[in-house]
Amino acid sequence: MKILTMILVLGIVLSVSFTGCDRAEFEVTSLNISPAGLAGGESATVTANIGNIGGSEGIYSAVLKIDGAVVETKKIVVAVGATETVSFTVSLDTAGTYEIALDSAIGTLEVWPDAIEIVGYAQESMQEVKTYQADMTMIMNISLEGDGEVEEMNVQIDFELAVDNEAEEMEAIMTTVMEVPEEETEQGTIEMYILGDTVYTRMEAPGELVGWQKEGLTPGTWESLQLTQQQLDILESAEVNLMGTEKVDGTDCYILEVTPTQETFWEAMLSQLQFGQQTDVDLSEISEIAEFMNISAKQWVARDTYLLKKAEMTANFSLFGVSMEIAFNLTAGNYNEPVSIVLPPEALEAEDFIGRGEQDAAETEFSNVQTAVIALMVDNQLSTLSNPVAVATNDMSAFPDTSGCGVDKIRDSYGNIYTASDKDGYILYQHDITGDGAQTGLVNYLASQYSMGTYTVDSSGTVTQVTTGYE
Repeated sequence: MKILTMILVLGIVLSVSFTGCDRAEFEVTSLNISPAGLAGGESATVTANIGNIGGSEGIYSAVLKIDGAVVETKKIVVAVGATETVSFTVSLDTAGTYEIALDSAIGTLEVWPDAIEIVGYAQESMQEVKTYQADMTMIMNISLEGDGEVEEMNVQIDFELAVDNEAEEMEAIMTTVMEVPEEETEQGTIEMYILGDTVYTRMEAPGELVGWQKEGLTPGTWESLQLTQQQLDILESAEVNLMGTEKVDGTDCYILEVTPTQETFWEAMLSQLQFGQQTDVDLSEISEIAEFMNISAKQWVARDTYLLKKAEMTANFSLFGVSMEIAFNLTAGNYNEPVSIVLPPEALEAEDFIGRGEQDAAETEFSNVQTAVIALMVDNQLSTLSNPVAVATNDMSAFPDTSGCGVDKIRDSYGNIYTASDKDGYILYQHDITGDGAQTGLVNYLASQYSMGTYTVDSSGTVTQVTTGYE
């Protein structure tokens, strides 16, 4: 009896003893991944709070998993009722979305494509665009100082654009406002429709209204008016860095910091200034000023479609009493959605300028081509052209000299030797002016690749206009 009693008492004591000896019990809370998105090779920090809700101190094994695979384990001591923070550093190279897990707590980390990949995807996506709409604003502030006086002028140009690439149709409205201190503000509007190979234009200026006119579309004009394509052209020769992400009108976008070349920047600017005017501008006339300009640009590319959503460019310089600031802002959207481009009824009775003013246009183009050839020869220190183009052409990317690198195109103006990796020819459009073993620093002496007329040239640089393009 005594033995039985002792066993019962001992059982009760052991039961009470073990019941009061609570073990550590952990819970993982507040999993945080910062940043939640980053470029490949960059690091993110994963942190979580480990709380001990048990009855005694314990050691917690924190196991970090990425897409279900264990990548790191850390042990931490957590006192009863206390919370400790555990931290991991994660770096991944391959673009994608990854599941980050710490016990039952789960989050995601996105690794973005690099800037070069984004540019490639954007160029591919934009090539598939059939329709789009865009708005653009360009602001220029100009200050001229001389004889103790300062003259200022502010110009703002606003564009509204609807484009159907498949049908080659476009509706464009451009409004220009020019302000000069102590003078009356001037405002003008150009309304333009392109339907196939015909341009319908209506201009309105202070005290003057020019009725609807129509004329033929000159080669290269359709491409030069594509605001989104101009931004892609800037990317091709620019230094591009990925800055992060941001929403634009509710769309998640990559932000690209773009350092364009002076040539591509000016091509974009001049295309806007020439909007509605089918004329060439000699870029060599502003090359000296461009060397002193500070240029910066950004582009926002949609993360899901890689379509351009927004672009900004700024430039400024101050030289010889002349100061200029230029700001360019573009927003684009409604990609591949139906657009309605309807010519106003009154435009159907437009005065027909097709066939009129052709002589003036031909003479102007001839003058531009001859001036551009002279500028090219001066820039490249050429006294003669080794391989002048003798077969008439309107392709300014193959005119006026076809010399091959290492044959007749041997050294640039700085004494650098051209190699096979440089671009052949002394040409007026996309000329490789530098012998650096790469096709970089391309110069345009004319704004468009194709001219209306066809031309030949002799070794001295004298140009002959063989056809005007209006015959």
